[in-house]
Amino acid sequence: MTNLQNFKKQLNSVAPIECDLKVGDRVIYKNDFGIKFGPFEVIGFEKKEDISGGRFVYLNSDSYWFPVKADQLTKQ
Repeated sequence: MTNLQNFKKQLNSVAPIECDLKVGDRVIYKNDFGIKFGPFEVIGFEKKEDISGGRFVYLNSDSYWFPVKADQLTKQ
C-alpha cells in the first residue's frame, strides 16, 4: 500500500487549472451535502491529463489519494 509520503512524490506542485490554491494552504472542505470538514492542508495537485470530474486537489485527509474540487475548498 502506498503511504502518504510516497504518494506526495507523484503529485504536481502547481495546479493544472488556474485557482488560488497552492501546496501548503490550509483549507476547509465542504462536501456535496454542505457538511464541512477540516482543516486540511493542500498536499499537491493532479496531473492535467488525469483530471476527472474537476477533481484535482489532494488534501492530507484520511482519503489523501482521492482528489477534491477546488470549489469545494475554502482557504483559512
